[in-house]
Amino acid sequence: MAVDKGELRNLYLTFLEEDIIRELATIIKADNRIAMEKYYNSRLCQEIGKGEYGIEYMDCKYLAIDLIENEPELFRDISEFNQESLRQRDGLCNVHDILNFR
Repeated sequence: MAVDKGELRNLYLTFLEEDIIRELATIIKADNRIAMEKYYNSRLCQEIGKGEYGIEYMDCKYLAIDLIENEPELFRDISEFNQESLRQRDGLCNVHDILNFR
């Protein structure tokens, strides 16, 4: 049985997106529906779909944090983040500082 590389890539991307959304939901302390909306409205989603830069091979946790850092406008309506989760993962600065909430 031959494996179609296109189908395999699509399956991989589906799982990656699910993992990014799940990780994002944990970080922003929101349900998956809200995290899904944020992800699918992001430039990151578009870039992963295009597959031009190879970012689809990066870790889902890193990509979720990267999304928050590089597209803060998507998260302006989220009042509280799980800041400790971010600090423990990569030693990042306070997410409220990144998003200028206060």
